[in-house]
Amino acid sequence: VEIFENYRRRYLDPYAYSHVLGFIGKPSPEELIADSALLPEELIGRSGLEAYYDDKLRGKPGKKIAEINSYGQESRIKLTEDPKEGENLNLAIDGALQGVAYQMLENYTEGKKAGSVVVLDVNTGALRALVSFPGFDSNKFGYSLTQEELSLLTLSSLSPFFNRSISGEFPAGSTIKPL
Repeated sequence: VEIFENYRRRYLDPYAYSHVLGFIGKPSPEELIADSALLPEELIGRSGLEAYYDDKLRGKPGKKIAEINSYGQESRIKLTEDPKEGENLNLAIDGALQGVAYQMLENYTEGKKAGSVVVLDVNTGALRALVSFPGFDSNKFGYSLTQEELSLLTLSSLSPFFNRSISGEFPAGSTIKPL
């Protein structure tokens, strides 16, 4: 048995942030061939900000080359390289507002319809909330999502993977009148 350190992403409000943050997963065989720096056990960004900023967020794994004696014990370490943390990413999104917007949309639709909410700061233009409903549990991707759970998401008539806030095409409403 060997014990080693590892990391695990944990999203605090996974449904509300599922489309903004996205999720992570293991690299495909094609991605491993295309990028020799990737390791099969690594987790990489698959959607959302996780995918867009993957190279900055992921960091670098550490390395150690050791000689092993006949008893299976490390006898001499030849080279070590400490792991490097990924960079931090700061967003203008208001966490409380994002959660409230998701909850209000879920209540308004009674969980039976899809929708989106986009909130911008009128003074700065900063994005304060970006919600697409329904969301999905980002924490399960890359770790514990079963085939049955994935099938339920992909076959859902509400298309939880579709980001309505960014990719949806909706007719202009009353907000267009001032223009």
